[in-house]
Amino acid sequence: MNGRPLHIGINTLYLIPSEVGGSETHAFELLSALIRRYPAIQLTLFTNRENDGHFRRFFSGIENVRFCTLDFSARNRYSRILREQWELPARVRQSAPDLLFSTGYTAPFFSCCPQAVFIHDMQYRNYPEDFSLIGRMATHAIISLASSKCEGIVVPSEFARGEVLKFTSASEERVFVVRHGVHPKFFEEWNAGDLAHHLALISPLKRPYLLCIAFSYPHKNIPLLLKAFRLLLDRIPHQLILVGGIGLGEGEVRKIWKTLPRERVLRLSKVSREDVILLMKGADIFVTPSLYEGFGLPVLESMAAGIPVVTTALASFPEIAGGHAVFFDEKDPQDLAQKVRDVLAWPASRRREIVDAGRRRAREFTWDLAAEKTYACFQEILRRSGKAAGQGVAAS
Repeated sequence: MNGRPLHIGINTLYLIPSEVGGSETHAFELLSALIRRYPAIQLTLFTNRENDGHFRRFFSGIENVRFCTLDFSARNRYSRILREQWELPARVRQSAPDLLFSTGYTAPFFSCCPQAVFIHDMQYRNYPEDFSLIGRMATHAIISLASSKCEGIVVPSEFARGEVLKFTSASEERVFVVRHGVHPKFFEEWNAGDLAHHLALISPLKRPYLLCIAFSYPHKNIPLLLKAFRLLLDRIPHQLILVGGIGLGEGEVRKIWKTLPRERVLRLSKVSREDVILLMKGADIFVTPSLYEGFGLPVLESMAAGIPVVTTALASFPEIAGGHAVFFDEKDPQDLAQKVRDVLAWPASRRREIVDAGRRRAREFTWDLAAEKTYACFQEILRRSGKAAGQGVAAS
C-alpha cells in the first residue's frame, strides 16, 4: 500500500436518529473511535435528510471527515433502498474512497471500489412476525444482495456470524466478527443524591425500579415480562420502567399493560443516551426477556453501570454476558418472577461480587478495540481485492 491516508466511504442512508435502535449507537461510537484511533484516516459520510444534521453535530469541524448528503428521506424504506442502488454508486464514484462501508445491512449492487457491510443479525429469518410480508421479502433481497456482493461482511458476535453463514451464501473467510464496545460513561460512579436528582428530572420515580430497554417487537418478548411483573406486584415494591418505541408487537403489549396498575409500569419512548445511562445506574435490576439479539449491547452497558442483569440464555446473550448474568426460561413468566426475587434477595456481599464481575466483563469490550478490528478488516479486504490504498496511522 502507498503512504497516503486510507479513505473510507461510510453509507449511513438507513439511519434515522432515535428510530433504528442499537445500530445507531454502533454507527456513532464506531466512527468516533475510528477517528480517535486513526487520526489520518479520511472518511466520507453519505447521509440522508434525517441524519445529516445529526452527523454534522458530531463530526463537523474534523478536517478529515467530509459529508455527501443525498437529498431524500429514509422514512420510506423501499424508496431509500432504490435510491441507495442507483444514486449512491454515482456519489461514491465522485468521492473515490478506497472502500465503501455500509453500516446497516444494505449495500449497493454496483460499486467502483471494494465493499464491506455490517449485518447486525438475521432477525427476519428467525422472527418473521417482526416484519410485514413485503418487509420480509425486501429484507431478504437486500441482505442476500449485500452478502453476495460485498467483499467483506462484518458481524457483532460469533452467534451472528453463524447466522449469516447459515442463511446466506457468504463464505467463511468473508465474515469478520467485530464486537461492540461500552462507552466509558457507563462506568462512571455517581453520588446517590446527585443521581436521584437527575432521575427525578427524567420522570417522577416514587419507588425502586426494574429496567427494560426494548421496542415492542414480538421477539423482544415484552408480554412475558409484563406477565412476570404481574406475579410480582404484591411481592416487591418496585416499578417496572420500559424504555423503547413501538413495534409490530405493540397490540399484545398494550393488552397486558392495561391490566396492570398504571403507577407500577412506566413507559418512556424517546430517552436520550445520557438519560439511559442514569436510568441504568438507578435500577435495581436490568431485565431483558428478548428471544433474539445479534449482540445485545444493553446487557453489557448495564453490567458496566453496576447493576445485575436477568436475561434469557438465547442467541448472543451467553456469549456476550460471559456467565455473569442470571438466566431464565424465556417461556415461563413464573421463572422470570422467581429469578427477579432471587436477585433482589441477594445479600450485599453477593450483589457486590456479581456486579464487580460484570463490570470486569464489560471492560473487555471497548469501542477503540472495535475500531482497531474494523480497520484491520478494511485492510484485509483491500489486500484480498488487490487494491492499493492508504495507510492510516494509529494514535498512541
